[in-house]
Amino acid sequence: MANVQKVEGAKGISYKLTAYVGYDSSGKQIRKTKTWKPPKGMTAKQIEKQAMVEAELFEQAINTGVVVFDGKIRFADYAATWVDNAQIAPKTRERYVVLLRRVNEAIGHLRLGAIQAHHLESFYKNLAEDGIKNAGQFATSHKLADIYCG
Repeated sequence: MANVQKVEGAKGISYKLTAYVGYDSSGKQIRKTKTWKPPKGMTAKQIEKQAMVEAELFEQAINTGVVVFDGKIRFADYAATWVDNAQIAPKTRERYVVLLRRVNEAIGHLRLGAIQAHHLESFYKNLAEDGIKNAGQFATSHKLADIYCG
């Protein structure tokens, strides 16, 4: 269940909703937060009840993947969470984990909001160079683009 914390500020009362979505690659718990401000005219009891409802809806949205990760999360953490939660066959998951090691070396440290086309183009170019493909483990850069971007 998501946590609900009452916050009293200069602009009135709001509620901080916190839900946990798992752990990052270093074992740190990943939290998602949302601020909910009650509409005017609600009683204290109605506000308390609605805050709990909002917290439940927020947690459901996160668990079903409706809430998109913000740009602050690193690619490696996002990819790990995606692979853990994706509805894919076990063999496919194993293969993605292997392939992600190489991808994370190149762009895993970047935050999602900071990844630009030139980062990916540089990565693809690097894969096309002789000696980079690790004895045929990796397909051509075009096939990798399909795997990672599609």
